[in-house]
Amino acid sequence: MTITIIALLALIMSCAAVVLALTIRKDLEKADAQQSVYAEELGQQVIDTAEQLRQQIADMTEQSRVLNEGFVDKFEGFKDDIESLKSDIENLIEDSKEGVELAEELSDDELYESAKEAVIAAGKASTSFIQRKLGVGYSRAAQLMDKLEDERIIGPANGSKPREVVGES
Repeated sequence: MTITIIALLALIMSCAAVVLALTIRKDLEKADAQQSVYAEELGQQVIDTAEQLRQQIADMTEQSRVLNEGFVDKFEGFKDDIESLKSDIENLIEDSKEGVELAEELSDDELYESAKEAVIAAGKASTSFIQRKLGVGYSRAAQLMDKLEDERIIGPANGSKPREVVGES
Protein backbone atom coordinates (compact mmCIF):
# COMPACT_ATOMS: atom_id res chain seq x y z
CA MET A 1 0.00 0.00 0.00
CA THR A 2 2.79 2.39 0.73
CA ILE A 3 4.30 1.55 -2.60
CA THR A 4 0.99 2.11 -4.28
CA ILE A 5 0.63 5.51 -2.66
CA ILE A 6 4.18 6.41 -3.66
CA ALA A 7 3.50 5.17 -7.21
CA LEU A 8 0.24 7.07 -7.26
CA LEU A 9 1.97 10.23 -6.01
CA ALA A 10 4.68 9.77 -8.66
CA LEU A 11 2.01 9.33 -11.31
CA ILE A 12 0.19 12.48 -10.14
CA MET A 13 3.45 14.42 -10.12
CA SER A 14 4.36 13.27 -13.60
CA CYS A 15 0.88 14.18 -14.84
CA ALA A 16 1.26 17.59 -13.22
CA ALA A 17 4.66 17.98 -14.89
CA VAL A 18 3.16 17.06 -18.27
CA VAL A 19 0.28 19.50 -17.76
CA LEU A 20 2.75 22.20 -16.68
CA ALA A 21 4.97 21.51 -19.72
CA LEU A 22 1.97 21.67 -22.04
CA THR A 23 0.83 24.94 -20.46
CA ILE A 24 4.31 26.44 -20.81
CA ARG A 25 4.50 25.25 -24.40
CA LYS A 26 1.10 26.74 -25.17
CA ASP A 27 2.14 30.07 -23.58
CA LEU A 28 5.39 30.05 -25.57
CA GLU A 29 3.51 29.32 -28.79
CA LYS A 30 1.14 32.18 -28.01
CA ALA A 31 4.12 34.50 -27.30
CA ASP A 32 5.82 33.33 -30.49
CA ALA A 33 2.65 34.04 -32.43
CA GLN A 34 2.43 37.55 -30.93
CA GLN A 35 6.09 38.15 -31.67
CA SER A 36 5.63 36.92 -35.20
CA VAL A 37 2.75 39.33 -35.71
CA TYR A 38 4.80 42.15 -34.18
CA ALA A 39 7.84 41.24 -36.29
CA GLU A 40 5.66 41.09 -39.40
CA GLU A 41 4.17 44.53 -38.63
CA LEU A 42 7.62 45.94 -37.94
CA GLY A 43 8.98 44.45 -41.16
CA GLN A 44 6.10 45.97 -43.12
CA GLN A 45 6.79 49.38 -41.57
CA VAL A 46 10.46 49.10 -42.58
CA ILE A 47 9.45 48.17 -46.13
CA ASP A 48 6.96 51.07 -46.30
CA THR A 49 9.54 53.55 -44.97
CA ALA A 50 12.16 52.30 -47.42
CA GLU A 51 9.67 52.69 -50.28
CA GLN A 52 8.84 56.25 -49.17
CA LEU A 53 12.56 57.11 -49.01
CA ARG A 54 13.16 55.59 -52.44
CA GLN A 55 10.31 57.67 -53.86
CA GLN A 56 11.60 60.87 -52.21
CA ILE A 57 15.10 60.22 -53.58
CA ALA A 58 13.68 59.62 -57.03
CA ASP A 59 11.71 62.89 -56.80
CA MET A 60 14.79 64.79 -55.62
CA THR A 61 16.89 63.26 -58.39
CA GLU A 62 14.35 64.36 -60.97
CA GLN A 63 14.18 67.88 -59.52
CA SER A 64 17.98 68.05 -59.52
CA ARG A 65 18.13 66.89 -63.14
CA VAL A 66 15.61 69.55 -64.19
CA LEU A 67 17.51 72.28 -62.32
CA ASN A 68 20.83 71.17 -63.81
CA GLU A 69 19.39 71.15 -67.32
CA GLY A 70 18.04 74.67 -66.78
CA PHE A 71 21.40 75.84 -65.43
CA VAL A 72 23.31 74.28 -68.32
CA ASP A 73 20.95 75.89 -70.84
CA LYS A 74 21.39 79.31 -69.24
CA PHE A 75 25.14 78.84 -68.95
CA GLU A 76 25.44 77.94 -72.63
CA GLY A 77 23.67 81.22 -73.44
CA PHE A 78 26.26 83.20 -71.45
CA LYS A 79 29.30 81.18 -72.53
CA ASP A 80 30.27 83.57 -75.37
CA ASP A 81 29.77 86.58 -73.09
CA ILE A 82 31.95 84.99 -70.43
CA GLU A 83 34.71 84.24 -72.94
CA SER A 84 34.57 87.82 -74.21
CA LEU A 85 34.78 89.21 -70.67
CA LYS A 86 37.65 86.87 -69.86
CA SER A 87 39.56 88.13 -72.91
CA ASP A 88 38.87 91.76 -71.95
CA ILE A 89 40.09 91.16 -68.40
CA GLU A 90 43.27 89.48 -69.63
CA ASN A 91 43.94 92.46 -71.93
CA LEU A 92 43.35 94.91 -69.07
CA ILE A 93 45.72 92.97 -66.81
CA GLU A 94 48.40 92.96 -69.50
CA ASP A 95 47.94 96.70 -70.12
CA SER A 96 48.09 97.47 -66.40
CA LYS A 97 51.30 95.41 -66.04
CA GLU A 98 52.88 97.42 -68.84
CA GLY A 99 51.70 100.65 -67.20
CA VAL A 100 53.12 99.64 -63.84
CA GLU A 101 56.46 98.72 -65.42
CA LEU A 102 56.62 102.07 -67.23
CA ALA A 103 55.70 103.96 -64.06
CA GLU A 104 58.38 102.08 -62.12
CA GLU A 105 60.98 102.88 -64.76
CA LEU A 106 60.06 106.57 -64.71
CA SER A 107 59.97 106.57 -60.92
CA ASP A 108 63.33 104.75 -60.79
CA ASP A 109 64.91 107.42 -63.01
CA GLU A 110 63.49 110.28 -60.91
CA LEU A 111 64.51 108.69 -57.61
CA TYR A 112 67.92 107.73 -58.94
CA GLU A 113 68.60 111.27 -60.15
CA SER A 114 67.37 112.68 -56.82
CA ALA A 115 69.55 110.25 -54.87
CA LYS A 116 72.55 111.03 -57.07
CA GLU A 117 72.12 114.79 -56.58
CA ALA A 118 71.65 114.40 -52.82
CA VAL A 119 74.80 112.29 -52.23
CA ILE A 120 76.95 114.50 -54.51
CA ALA A 121 75.73 117.60 -52.65
CA ALA A 122 76.35 116.00 -49.24
CA GLY A 123 79.65 114.40 -50.23
CA LYS A 124 78.63 111.21 -48.49
CA ALA A 125 76.18 108.37 -49.06
CA SER A 126 74.38 105.94 -46.76
CA THR A 127 71.16 104.04 -46.91
CA SER A 128 69.70 105.95 -43.98
CA PHE A 129 70.71 109.27 -45.58
CA ILE A 130 68.82 108.37 -48.77
CA GLN A 131 65.84 107.17 -46.73
CA ARG A 132 65.63 110.52 -44.93
CA LYS A 133 66.26 112.70 -47.99
CA LEU A 134 63.91 110.90 -50.38
CA GLY A 135 61.33 109.55 -47.92
CA VAL A 136 61.67 105.96 -49.11
CA GLY A 137 61.91 102.68 -47.23
CA TYR A 138 65.08 100.75 -46.47
CA SER A 139 64.70 98.31 -49.37
CA ARG A 140 64.28 101.08 -51.96
CA ALA A 141 67.15 103.10 -50.47
CA ALA A 142 69.40 100.02 -50.57
CA GLN A 143 68.51 99.46 -54.24
CA LEU A 144 69.41 103.07 -55.02
CA MET A 145 72.73 102.66 -53.15
CA ASP A 146 73.51 99.57 -55.23
CA LYS A 147 72.72 101.43 -58.47
CA LEU A 148 74.85 104.41 -57.39
CA GLU A 149 77.72 102.02 -56.69
CA ASP A 150 77.23 100.23 -60.04
CA GLU A 151 77.36 103.62 -61.81
CA ARG A 152 80.56 104.46 -59.87
CA ILE A 153 79.04 107.50 -58.20
CA ILE A 154 79.87 106.14 -54.72
CA GLY A 155 82.57 103.81 -53.49
CA PRO A 156 82.17 100.37 -51.92
CA ALA A 157 80.81 99.79 -48.42
CA ASN A 158 83.20 100.50 -45.57
CA GLY A 159 81.59 98.89 -42.52
CA SER A 160 78.99 101.15 -40.93
CA LYS A 161 80.58 104.39 -42.15
CA PRO A 162 79.02 106.45 -44.95
CA ARG A 163 80.35 105.72 -48.42
CA GLU A 164 82.55 108.23 -50.22
CA VAL A 165 81.37 110.01 -53.33
CA VAL A 166 83.90 109.08 -56.02
CA GLY A 167 82.33 110.31 -59.26
CA GLU A 168 79.97 112.98 -60.52
CA SER A 169 78.81 111.70 -63.88
